[in-house]
Amino acid sequence: MEETKELDIDLMKIVYMLRTKIVFIILITIFGAAVSGAFTHFLIDPTYTSTVKFYVQNSEDAVSTSSSINLQNLDAAEKLVNFCIYVIKTDTVMDKVADSVEINTGESLRSMISTTAIEDTMAFQVTVKSKDPNLSAKIANSIAEIAPQEIVRIVKGGGVSVIDYAKVPKKPSSPNLRKNIVIGALAGFILSFGAFFIYEVFDTTITNTKDLERVFDIPILGTVPRLERNNSSPDYGSDKQNNSFNLPEPPSGAKPSSAVLENIQSMKGDAKNEPKK
Repeated sequence: MEETKELDIDLMKIVYMLRTKIVFIILITIFGAAVSGAFTHFLIDPTYTSTVKFYVQNSEDAVSTSSSINLQNLDAAEKLVNFCIYVIKTDTVMDKVADSVEINTGESLRSMISTTAIEDTMAFQVTVKSKDPNLSAKIANSIAEIAPQEIVRIVKGGGVSVIDYAKVPKKPSSPNLRKNIVIGALAGFILSFGAFFIYEVFDTTITNTKDLERVFDIPILGTVPRLERNNSSPDYGSDKQNNSFNLPEPPSGAKPSSAVLENIQSMKGDAKNEPKK
């Protein structure tokens, strides 16, 4: 029961602390979003993506000579998809595409290209990424012109048709500015919240009477008011120590209710009457 009560008190203290730090948490969250957005906008080059889609058949004349495609043809075409993808990335195809788009080598072109087989279909797509939207579309359409010829030359019993040619992208595919801003804001919030939470959990500083009651489990009978030094009072002794204090004045018509306060006021009068040495 006592452990549950202590846990409730600790949680209340942490919640109260987080409420007092909410402004700092919000500011750090905004700062994280701003830094992430600025980094994305000014330091990361945009990338543009163009895609060309292909259809694979197991016979060059399968579609034109027959109004229906049987399951055996479909199965054979699906098996050809992975091989067609392999052919596209061969040096022969890459070098021809590189020459057509005036890129130095097929090896540098290969790093810009990715291929994906469409599951449970006879189709696959080739995606080209570059920093120039026009170049991305040009490379993809060059592959669409060259790859089918090379595949037919190598695969005697099959063919490839273009489903969709590539278009010039109107906006970059990456980086995603909005996504990165959200990630930056979320990171700032988590870091600030976590830092304040950990600090409060491990902070053992006693700041008020409630902390005393919680730590020592004893009631507080009274408190001594904070005393402030009076800088205008004369110094006593060689060490220039100031022995005069400003005491808070009691409310109008009220009398000191604490013997401690009366003793301190008496000490203040004795200190003023003490002669200088």
